[in-house]
Amino acid sequence: MTAKKLSNPVTNEEVAVVRNLLKRYGAKSQTISGQINARRRKLKQHEINQARISDIKTGHKLYAGINPASDEEVQAFFNVAGNDSPITAQEPSPVSENSLRTLLPLQVGVDDVLAISETDRIECKKSFANNFFNNCVKAIAAFANNQGGYIIFGVKNAEWTIEGINKTAFEGFDRAKLTNALRDCMSGEIRFDMGTLDFSGKTVGALYVYPAAVQPVILTNRKHDISSGDIYYRYNGANRKIGPTELQQIIENRVVALSQSVLGKHISNIMANGIENSAILNLSTGEVDGKGSKFAIDQKALSKVAFVKEGQFVETSGAPTLTLVGEIQERVVSNLDLYPFSYTESLDEVRKQVPEIKQNEFNQLIRDSNIKADRAYSSVRYTSTVKQKKFNENGTISSGEAYIYNQSAIDFLVKKAKEIVNIQASRTECK
Repeated sequence: MTAKKLSNPVTNEEVAVVRNLLKRYGAKSQTISGQINARRRKLKQHEINQARISDIKTGHKLYAGINPASDEEVQAFFNVAGNDSPITAQEPSPVSENSLRTLLPLQVGVDDVLAISETDRIECKKSFANNFFNNCVKAIAAFANNQGGYIIFGVKNAEWTIEGINKTAFEGFDRAKLTNALRDCMSGEIRFDMGTLDFSGKTVGALYVYPAAVQPVILTNRKHDISSGDIYYRYNGANRKIGPTELQQIIENRVVALSQSVLGKHISNIMANGIENSAILNLSTGEVDGKGSKFAIDQKALSKVAFVKEGQFVETSGAPTLTLVGEIQERVVSNLDLYPFSYTESLDEVRKQVPEIKQNEFNQLIRDSNIKADRAYSSVRYTSTVKQKKFNENGTISSGEAYIYNQSAIDFLVKKAKEIVNIQASRTECK
């Protein structure tokens, strides 16, 4: 297995290893990228983005012709950097031969009839064609909203007779096509795996749908005999619109998961580090607010932090997702970068879009909306670092301090100004 650099950050060797892990264990993209990046860090190489793993999984043409590595090659790949191979750490793939043999047993003494029935985990289709998706939309959404499940192709429903499918067509099916169809049809990311199993010269195909990471999955258009906004759930042997009990359970699960994963992690970190050593970063403004002081991250650095917010970077093995390097200078503690418009400049900006607005009406808008008290819109323009330090320590605003505003405030005031002008115009027409 020769490692040849591609024009992207992933090598042929890494592609082969990823395909081994996907084939054998159906590992998540995040899990695999974590394993690859742990090795890269030890070799002092740049980390790869999780999206590259997804491209390999969906059969991107950039990686065509690269076969899965053997288990021995995977072991050697990770041994180079002293990392443990994930071979023994991963759960078996739901579409591996062993998994499918267990799922689809034959009736005793019969070689072409399965000893199964349709359940909340299995649905059967007699045939397979490239347009199969049209008949499987509801089932895919329903499985994703429950505990996941299988669509088995080549088995006659209710009789469980093995009819068989074209193995070459099924294994050669363009997974990217299905991925795009799913994105076009329903909310959230739908993960799936495909595999085949042979029975005395006949092949059945299995499409396994993983439970969605974010439930409920909602149908988003009116294609394929569905309506936008529908939520399907897999019940025993049927795909039906979700009932109130199941929907309530999904909502409660999301709340619990959020509190355990996000809030729990932050609270644990605060307790471990100490409140005095902890701060909160506002990803919209770049402000870092701690117990003793407050400062702002430069906008150029903040644009990189935004990638973290959007889930483009993945933290693995306790390493930081992103490292910010730089100096804290006097200008950093100034909030002029965050709120660049003075009162006069704000009035001018609003009048560019609503020239009819009068200054007294503009002032009234600021008072009525109370945006001076909302840091999402405005801040005090400190005339000295002493006054700013005083505010940071006890929240006291010295008299005579001017307020400055950001683009969000301008947009808000423009909207309100237009409303005033429209009301005035309506009154004039009535007269």
